Amino acid sequence: MSTTPTPTKKQLHKFGGSSLADPECYRRVVSILKDYSHSEDLIVVSAAGKTTNRLIEFLDALNKDGRIAHEHLQSLRQFQIELVRELLQGDDAEQLVSLLSDEFSTLGELSYPLNDAQRAAVLGHGEVWSSRLLAALLRQSDLPAVAQDARAFLRAEFGTQPEVDRAKSYALIKDVLAQHAHHRIVITGFMAQSDEGDTVLLGRNGSDYSATVIGALAEVSCVTIWSDVAGVYSADPRVVSDACLLPLLRLDEASELARLAAPVLHSRTLQPVAQSVMDLNLRCSYQPESGSTRIERVLASGRGAKIITSLDEVLLIDLAFASGHDFERAQNEVLNGLKRAQLEPLAFEAQSDQARLRLAYTAEIASGALNELQDLAIEAEIKLREGYSMLAAVGAGVTKNANHCFGFYQQLKHAPVEFFSEAESKLSLAAVLRNRISNLCLSQYTPSCSKLKNALRSLYVVKVTLALAGWHYLKSKKAS
Repeated sequence: MSTTPTPTKKQLHKFGGSSLADPECYRRVVSILKDYSHSEDLIVVSAAGKTTNRLIEFLDALNKDGRIAHEHLQSLRQFQIELVRELLQGDDAEQLVSLLSDEFSTLGELSYPLNDAQRAAVLGHGEVWSSRLLAALLRQSDLPAVAQDARAFLRAEFGTQPEVDRAKSYALIKDVLAQHAHHRIVITGFMAQSDEGDTVLLGRNGSDYSATVIGALAEVSCVTIWSDVAGVYSADPRVVSDACLLPLLRLDEASELARLAAPVLHSRTLQPVAQSVMDLNLRCSYQPESGSTRIERVLASGRGAKIITSLDEVLLIDLAFASGHDFERAQNEVLNGLKRAQLEPLAFEAQSDQARLRLAYTAEIASGALNELQDLAIEAEIKLREGYSMLAAVGAGVTKNANHCFGFYQQLKHAPVEFFSEAESKLSLAAVLRNRISNLCLSQYTPSCSKLKNALRSLYVVKVTLALAGWHYLKSKKAS
């Protein structure tokens, strides 16, 4: 008696630029997809290597020196064509080289000035090239695949933090999926399209966000983000040799880590995950079996810090309100307005005695926050200050853990701290520092390190080139 096989649940795999940096990386991705994907899985890709940065260099040079702009473009053209020649054979290679030649000829005809929509269209080329090349390489490896431009179905409007309109996008993606049954679909990350037909970029590292949005729209069971690290570590593994990979991480803690601009997670990657039933895994494309981090939905009581994260380039928006102003009301108006616009600061300090509010942002978001404050018609003197850094301890219960809080403050008592900030969610404790972390000499804070697996103590680390700073915060196996 035969039985009907249970249909395999569709998954989505996302590969970043570092996973597609050279021909060997592409071959490794194909090997991963052979082992870990199914015939109708979705694949979202970023631009190969530093392609987007090189396109930015081309655009920046375009309004300064046409000769330099041409050199940037020719260097990128050579890189892309070499990728194709190295990976593909026969007609497949010739077809892609011909398409690249036409596209680079068109790019070479551009002249300054370009509007925002034109710039966005130029910067979206990298994802198109990656999608097209990987799909062709999969077909050449006997894995039926098709390249797909996400602008065919993702709809969004321009903004500092563009948000995909899921209602408009849902029906469109269903049509695309129906057209490509029994194929792996290799989709461009990082971009969507406005109702007017213009390219809308989803922000730096926005491919992770587009991957989880597409996963939610396509109703996949799981999204796996493949990058150059195996997942979320207790500290930066490039700086701390005994940083520990966290196999499980609560969704709310992961969301807080992303909000604090940690490089391992894009600030909005977790939103579609929280609003769907799909799972999210983080894995390393260079060593697929080296472990992973699974984001889980449990909300068990937390006991303190799990992760130390740092940010080298932070800007402060300083708002000084006139005396006699209702400062508490003004503060709530500012913070609520920014939150509605998805421009919540990384950290903030309210000085009620001086009627002063200071907001910390990444360079990418600060200009959008300033524009929003202008739209809110805030009656305050506003200044933008550069040259700050931020350090944060993340974990459910961290602000209620006396040992962890004391350790955080104690180890930074001699550092140039501008202010401390506790997240409203109680999931993080942050310190904004004058000067960049990479320029600080904090050798007096260097701790002795021990493995988290011993569950006796853990490490608090400042990411510096000259020294590390830290504190011991796990007191017992139970506390870990």
